[in-house]
Amino acid sequence: MDVSGSINDQSIILQSRQILNSLLAGGFSMTSYPDWNQVNIADPALRNILNGNNQSLLNNGSVVCLMPFGNRDRYRQYNLLKITYFPDELRSFLATYYPVVFTDNYTYNQIAQAYTALLAEQQNIYSYYIISLSDDLGDQENTSSKNLFSTEERDLINAWNNPLYSQVVSVGSLQSQNFYISFKKVRLLKKRNGEDVSKPEIILLNYAGGKAGHELEVAGNSITLNWSCSGCLQDQEYLVTFSSTDGNAANNIRKQVQSTSYTTSLSKGKYRITVSSEDCIPGITYINVTGGGGGFPWLLLIFIAAIVGGYFLWKSHQNKLVRRNLSHAEFNDISEPVVMKPPRKEEEDSELF
Repeated sequence: MDVSGSINDQSIILQSRQILNSLLAGGFSMTSYPDWNQVNIADPALRNILNGNNQSLLNNGSVVCLMPFGNRDRYRQYNLLKITYFPDELRSFLATYYPVVFTDNYTYNQIAQAYTALLAEQQNIYSYYIISLSDDLGDQENTSSKNLFSTEERDLINAWNNPLYSQVVSVGSLQSQNFYISFKKVRLLKKRNGEDVSKPEIILLNYAGGKAGHELEVAGNSITLNWSCSGCLQDQEYLVTFSSTDGNAANNIRKQVQSTSYTTSLSKGKYRITVSSEDCIPGITYINVTGGGGGFPWLLLIFIAAIVGGYFLWKSHQNKLVRRNLSHAEFNDISEPVVMKPPRKEEEDSELF
């Protein structure tokens, strides 16, 4: 949050707080903010939220940092929360720590953003969003201030958006007059000790372990695939691919999802399953669908045959009972009521049931 004195529009401050709350906790709707416009939203998760699908960027287990920036050391007055009770805990956090005083004379933005990399690494987070409110006046710093940066701060600034250490991509903004709520996606490539950051790995939670030539046998044609990805963003977009290894391209399936589960029906055959996402190690397995749904018609025929056969057995048993009762009545010369069908015109005798 830019807390310099140029952010002096109380209406903008209030709306930015409401927007941030609904983006992070859910319930965002552009119709509630007619003075704000979307500008070049390039991130699918953000686009879905901004289009009003009632999703949120955060959930239980997410970490959120509220950091003001303005004067030289303002960024150090950050507050950080690891969410346990979503969304109530998050809303209380924002209500308590969202800035209310905007009077700083400078706007030290770069060091504030670079410092988030240190905080993220301390939380074992290597992919995250930065959402910032600022005006269009840019990063105004005291011209002599860079001589006052510590060695740690200079290292952080030098590594920020350096292709050897981090990747920072602008993915759009919301704009109202001369004020912006900007969105960036950050991916850290190296730790501060110089070690490479391992890419998040997608772990298949079922149907895992299949290999080409040693596929896992799947009896039915319905499959629900589940996976996890430690280090992936909330609402990460995944590509789920079922590729026929029998050469039957008509059976191939490609689906983009923003969950960690996908259900589909497959025809009989062998498949390579891949769950992938940007900057992630994909989850891969192989299956052999042997059922393909072929058993259903046979089951239906057996069920119908059982119903028809049962009816004829019941009918035969009823006829035997009628004949037995009739014979008993004749032997004892006792009049027993009998059920008669009305005679048909073409027959002289009635038909007894």
